[in-house]
Order: sequence, then C-alpha cells, then structure tokens
Amino acid sequence: GTSDSEKRALYWQGFSEIVRRLSVAGKRIVILEPVPEIRKHINKYILLAAAADDHLPTISRTAHDEITAEVMARLATYPGARLGGGKALCDDTTCYGAGPEGSYYFDNNHPSVLGAAKLVERWLE
Repeated sequence: GTSDSEKRALYWQGFSEIVRRLSVAGKRIVILEPVPEIRKHINKYILLAAAADDHLPTISRTAHDEITAEVMARLATYPGARLGGGKALCDDTTCYGAGPEGSYYFDNNHPSVLGAAKLVERWLE
C-alpha cells in the first residue's frame, strides 16, 4: 500500500499542479488555510457541554497551530491570497466548536453552514 508520506507527497504534487495551471491561466488564486480540526465529533462536545448558551471550547489554539504548522509552511510557498480558517473559529487561546447561535461543525473537521458563515464573515472584514 501507499504510505502516509507518499500520499502527502502525491497530494502536494497535485496541489502544486493545480496552482500552477491557475496561475498560468491568469486566474486569481485564493487559498483557504486549515480550519481547526476538533478532536471528537461535534455531537460528543455538545452532549458534554454544561451551558448550551456559551461558546464550546474544543481544542487549544496552540494545538491547532502545531497540527497545521507543516501545512502552513507549505502554503506559504504558493502565490495567492490567504483566508485564515483558525482566525474565524479561534481566539488567542482556544478554538470553538459551537457558540450561542449553534454548532460550527457537521463532524470533527467540516464546517456547518453556520461555521462556513463565520468563516466568510471573518474574511469579509
């Protein structure tokens, strides 16, 4: 089978080719930086939450930054605008899976409609 490092190398090779083709075609390139991946399915956090009307912490900002460091370093080598995922769903110390208005995720790493709206809202600031 293909190792994880081989899969990552194939991913980045394909990503590089896509960015190259878009650049050659004169397209505007916008790269979405990683959105925090919470450690469990959002339903488990919600069931554990003591107060449904407060923000639901799921992962520390430090852990998110450590997990995404390699990806962020690679993305820095590509042309184009950057849209930060962590900035919309995290503060300086904590990343949140939900807030008073509802859940920001469908599962452990895919933003819900509300989570996507928070991302877009942050990018438009």
